[in-house]
Amino acid sequence: SVLPAGTPAPTPTPPPTISPAPTTCDLIVVNILTDKYPGETSWSIVNKCTGKEIQRVNGYGSKSTDKKWESECINQGNYEFTIKDSWGDGICCGYGRGSVSVSYNGKEYPHKGDFGEEWTKTFGSCEPVTPSPTESPTHEPTGTPTSPTPKPTGNPTRSPTKIPT
Repeated sequence: SVLPAGTPAPTPTPPPTISPAPTTCDLIVVNILTDKYPGETSWSIVNKCTGKEIQRVNGYGSKSTDKKWESECINQGNYEFTIKDSWGDGICCGYGRGSVSVSYNGKEYPHKGDFGEEWTKTFGSCEPVTPSPTESPTHEPTGTPTSPTPKPTGNPTRSPTKIPT
């Protein structure tokens, strides 16, 4: 249709905005105290749901030093952490007091480091985590129940009755 002269054109309605889906993140933290031969130490983390390696470290340069790695926001998965010592004596006890701990979403899995050639820890799940359903609230009864009405007294009158005069 044609608008009369001087009438502004109607403003089009903007398209609706779509909120992004909520993002859930998993977090993995690796803490290692190296032994006196840090170059022998290597480790990796693999998502067993996808087969994708998300991190690998091949040796350290500093002996008897704390090392920390923290993941970014990663997808939920079934993760396998493997630490290896190429000499086969672990990272504790014979040549230093090394140790390792890996944590997944705050749950820590420590190891004192006397694992020999390797130690593997698996955690997480490929199945999506769904929150438990919440139960519907129940309401307490309100007040004391009322008593039933009393029984009728006497017999009912017969119908029809005479109209009083």
